Amino acid sequence: MSKPRVMIQAVIDTGVHAQLILDFVVQELIGKNIFENHGVGFGLEVTDWIFSADVRFNSRADRDTVDAFLRNRALVRPQTRDWFKSVKANSHLCTHDDVEVKDCTTTEFVPWGKP
Repeated sequence: MSKPRVMIQAVIDTGVHAQLILDFVVQELIGKNIFENHGVGFGLEVTDWIFSADVRFNSRADRDTVDAFLRNRALVRPQTRDWFKSVKANSHLCTHDDVEVKDCTTTEFVPWGKP
């Protein structure tokens, strides 16, 4: 059965801010009906702090709530948007467990980001 999914990868300005973003996202996931958590975390890659999250949900409502939360933190909220140096994110309906697996970009695929 297809599952709603949200994925994000972002370059963060400092390790402290990456940890705060991780904490915010972990708090946001509490109480959500999660099908699979493929990972939420951050690490240092060469000279960049990279935050990433990849979560599949059992409901579109939970996926959409988390997606809106991430967008707000990365693009709108003055206290945190400047921490995000760049962002690549998307939400879609993941068909990897279906009999017929489809290209993710054809299943409610909504990309967003910040160069």
